[in-house]
Amino acid sequence: MKETLLEEIERLHDLEKYQEIIDLIEALPAERLNTELIGKLASAYNNIENYEKALEILKTIEFEEGNSFQWNRRAGYSYFFLEDFVNAEKCFLKAYKLDPNDEDTYYFLIGIYTSLSRIEDENRNSEKAIEYALEAKKYVVDEETELRTDSFLAWMYDRHMEYTKAEEILRNILGRNKDDAWACAELGYCLAGQERYEEALEYFLKLEKLNDADDWLYQKIGICYKNLDEKEKALKYYLKAIELDEEDTYSISDIAWLYNVLGKYEEGLKYLERLEELGQDDAWTNGEFGYCLSRLERHEEAIKKLNHALEVEDEEKDIAHIHSLLGWSYRQLEDYDKALEHYIQSKENGRDSAWINDEIGYCYKKKSDLKKALEFYLLAEKFDKKDPYIMSDIAWFYDNLDQYKEGLKYVKKAIKLGRNDAWINVEYGACLAGLGKYEEAIEKFEYALSLKDEEKDLAFIYNQLGWCYRLLGDYEKALECYIKSKEEGKNDAWTNVEIAMCYENLNDYEKALEYALIAYDLDRDDIRSLSEVGWIYNCKEKYEDALPFLLRAEELGRDDEWLNTEIGINLGRSGKINEGIERLKKSLTMVDKDNISQKIFINSELAWLYGKLEESELEESQPEEALKYLNAAKELGRDDAWIYSQIGYQLGYNPDKSEEALEHFEKAIELGRDDAWIFEVKGIISLDLKRYEEALESFKKAYDKDNNGWYLYSMGRCLRGLERYEEAIEILLKSRQISLDEEDVVDGEDFELAHCYIGIGDKENAQKYLDSARDAITERGILNDYFKEKIEDIGGLEGLKEWLKSKAQVFRRLDEAKKFGVDTPKGVLLVGMPGCGKSLAAKASARLFNVPLLRLDIGRLLGKYVGESEHNMRVALKTAESISPCILWIDEIEKAFAGINQDGGASDITKRLFGQFLTWLQEKENTVFVVATANDITAFPPEFLRKGRFDEIFFIDFPNEEEREKIFKIHLEKRGKLNDKIDIKKLAKETEGYCGSDIEEVVKMTVETVFNIEDIENEEDSKLMTQDLLDSIKSIDSLSNILADKIEVLKKGYEKFKIKSASKKIAPTQRIKEKFKVDKVLELDNMVFVRGGKYKPSFADEEKEVCNLEVCKYPTTEKMWLEIEDKTPSYPQGENKPVNFVTWWNAIYYCNKLSKKYNLEPVYNITYDDFDRVILKINQIGESPVEQDKADFKKTEGFRLPTRVEWEWFARGSSYSRWNI
Repeated sequence: MKETLLEEIERLHDLEKYQEIIDLIEALPAERLNTELIGKLASAYNNIENYEKALEILKTIEFEEGNSFQWNRRAGYSYFFLEDFVNAEKCFLKAYKLDPNDEDTYYFLIGIYTSLSRIEDENRNSEKAIEYALEAKKYVVDEETELRTDSFLAWMYDRHMEYTKAEEILRNILGRNKDDAWACAELGYCLAGQERYEEALEYFLKLEKLNDADDWLYQKIGICYKNLDEKEKALKYYLKAIELDEEDTYSISDIAWLYNVLGKYEEGLKYLERLEELGQDDAWTNGEFGYCLSRLERHEEAIKKLNHALEVEDEEKDIAHIHSLLGWSYRQLEDYDKALEHYIQSKENGRDSAWINDEIGYCYKKKSDLKKALEFYLLAEKFDKKDPYIMSDIAWFYDNLDQYKEGLKYVKKAIKLGRNDAWINVEYGACLAGLGKYEEAIEKFEYALSLKDEEKDLAFIYNQLGWCYRLLGDYEKALECYIKSKEEGKNDAWTNVEIAMCYENLNDYEKALEYALIAYDLDRDDIRSLSEVGWIYNCKEKYEDALPFLLRAEELGRDDEWLNTEIGINLGRSGKINEGIERLKKSLTMVDKDNISQKIFINSELAWLYGKLEESELEESQPEEALKYLNAAKELGRDDAWIYSQIGYQLGYNPDKSEEALEHFEKAIELGRDDAWIFEVKGIISLDLKRYEEALESFKKAYDKDNNGWYLYSMGRCLRGLERYEEAIEILLKSRQISLDEEDVVDGEDFELAHCYIGIGDKENAQKYLDSARDAITERGILNDYFKEKIEDIGGLEGLKEWLKSKAQVFRRLDEAKKFGVDTPKGVLLVGMPGCGKSLAAKASARLFNVPLLRLDIGRLLGKYVGESEHNMRVALKTAESISPCILWIDEIEKAFAGINQDGGASDITKRLFGQFLTWLQEKENTVFVVATANDITAFPPEFLRKGRFDEIFFIDFPNEEEREKIFKIHLEKRGKLNDKIDIKKLAKETEGYCGSDIEEVVKMTVETVFNIEDIENEEDSKLMTQDLLDSIKSIDSLSNILADKIEVLKKGYEKFKIKSASKKIAPTQRIKEKFKVDKVLELDNMVFVRGGKYKPSFADEEKEVCNLEVCKYPTTEKMWLEIEDKTPSYPQGENKPVNFVTWWNAIYYCNKLSKKYNLEPVYNITYDDFDRVILKINQIGESPVEQDKADFKKTEGFRLPTRVEWEWFARGSSYSRWNI
């Protein structure tokens, strides 16, 4: 029965009726099934390609049959077609071991290993892929399988670029069959991969002859021809390829590229558009698109495509190439910055060639940055040393950068490389001319003219010839060449400037100016034209006409020694001395080190200008600077009367150098100087040295040369020094009359006359002239009745006001004070923020002291003669002393003595005046009270702030809230606008950081605004409201905000010096405390002074003492509470209603915060123990906190609640009064 069933299964198998086998076996009862029948069932499922089912059945008998050949063969078969090659390999290897002679096993193993090889190839694991291909060769059983495995291995070697191994195998295959089409194609591919394109073509073309050509073959032939640079043939085969495959994007791409390379951009564009239609949107396609469009001069479209190429995600994109193409398009659009950006990115991404560096150089050239351009052309040369045009360009750059030797070197390189046209010979001539070899240059230009070169520029060559002849000094010949140049069409600014320079050298300035102006009209931005016009005007001493041209030349970029010297001379000689000095200093740094004469000239001009500073009312002379430049000119070789007289004059500013100054004046006179000025300055120095005879002789000689009244005045001083008083009086009266006739001041003569009359014992005339001098200076000063300011007009600054009142009391009772031993007050220095009341305090102090106010203007003391400034200072101080008692006000004193605290920052005159003033301030015993104001204390040297100079130094800060309230009230009352509708406290809160002048401006603006918008006849409408003022506050920025940075610096300086605050009230002395029984007094409007005493309270058996107190007149209102705290504990009933529901703890916290507001030490010391329980103690000044029952409240400072003893004292009606001194 069994045999019959198996025979039936075999018969059905032979008939390939596999489903009937399945049906037959599956219909059998389970007890009839065995492993053989189950195996036959699995095999049938394999044969109907239901490999999963087959494998499932086989696994049911794996335990019994798993080591049999048949089971492994069938399971391997299932795994193989399920593409589970790893398990298939395991099964067939086991089958191979069980039956090494089964050929099917070999075939399957070859198939498995080639499949595994392909998988590894797809995973880019070349080593493993080749390993599996080699494994397949182990199971070769015949020529067919050998050919199959060899072909596969060769193909795999080609795939992974191991071409030599592939080539060996393929040649063996062709050795067996030379017409094997596949082997020919693969060998061609292999040889092409080795760049052996001609050999590759041999096999590819053989295939074509064998009529085995297809699109793949034509594409490969096209590739070979393209790489052999046979572009037309390449195109032919690529076109054949796309005839067979219209969607062959590789061939279409190469066709587009070839057309572009052949310059057939329209054709190339067609195929690029075809690629676009096929959906190819990679970086290469967009880049080639951009290239093609750029060559068709469609640059905007090109840029769009190239930018898209950069955006495309493509690992193979050539970023450097794309950026170079973008650079090219932007360059063609003349957007050189963008072009540079892309060219440089191209370099950074690896494209560093002669071309890219040449392009970058070109862009910098167009941007007029020749140095940068040259840098890149030199880089281009490193990549290509045989390009004569790169050498020519480098020569041109060196020429234009005035590096003629280098330029000449590259001209010769270009000629050596074969260039010998007119251009290179002109460049040759230009370099020679630049080296000063004008005759040789002329030869080259003449040679360039003789060449048959259609591109030679005759106008330019004649121009260059004219330039050489001009530099040789042959101006007539130069003019002839320039005229020819103009005839050839070169009528530009440069040529006309050259013609102007020729006429200038022929001393025909009118003709020179004519051509220079023609040049200017041709190009109003031509630097040479502007410079030439400016120079000619300077020569004609038309400085105002010259300056605009010179400055315009500078504005356009000229910044050399010549231009700065010309501008410096122009500014200096037209009165703008400081500007002229700065220009010439700059010029001096630019002058060529070998140009000694120019160095002497500039140093002399600088010294002359520093000397001219003394003639300016706004400037001080700077002799040290003048001397520096004079000595420099002398050391460089200047040795004439001018240099000696100028050195002597500048030395005269320094009293220690007077002898040396006189020696220089003598040398100048010896070298021929014989004018009034030299005798005048010699006389002044001699007079300062008290060599009265020598001084008198010099002033006499000066007067003989120039009948100047000042010389008579100086002669009078000399005669007074010689005690020849009658002669002195005669001369001085004559000088005085001249001054009166000239409407000049005569206080100097009057002081000298007073001295002389004293010398001859004529007290009446002495007093007459002394009074005259004093009256004249007083008339020029500023008296206090000119000012209306009173001390009450100052809001805040209580400490300063109290101090001034104290000093005023001493002044008013000076005789009593001196008898008592009080020193005469010297003065006060007020430093601090601008706009906060320093000047107001100075002016108000005069009214407080009830004395005249003189304002000392240091700037007006400066004289034009040596020693005159010091003389003026002496006269001014003597005048103040003669008028005393008085206030001497010096406003912004740090500016008056500017630079005194900086090394080299102040002039000698300033230093001498400062020293003179300090000595007077220190030693004075008169009743001249000095009030000096300053913003910046750091500008002072330490000796200025030393004790003994001033009685006190006060710091005036921005007003605090309380002070701002007072300032608002003052300015509103002054204008009659203070009313009960204005919330002063709110205004003060809103103006934090405002100074007094800011607040005054707020009030002024508000008053004006209300006046303009309201009916002023209606009194009620004309009243100012709080909101009116708040609106003005919003529109006025505070000084503390405008000058925030500067004010921060000033504050740090003030903190460093620890200056006394003008706002903080002065603590009462012990004597005041004892006299008035008070420790510290706050003069607050809502406080009253309650005098203490002893009494027996109703709740005690003994007397208790109450100390003097300041007590609030009113219950604490909601408004008062909210000024300190964020919210009130009571229900709102109105801001002027008393607060209620206030706990004792609420009250003591309020007291402490109120104390801090007024800078007082809080009374209550509140801490917590480890269990967060409150510990309350009392702060006593200078002592540790103590318990309440042990506290001595006389030693406290801040606000507090009354004690029980104090409450009853108040209730009994103890009298009160305001404490005042």
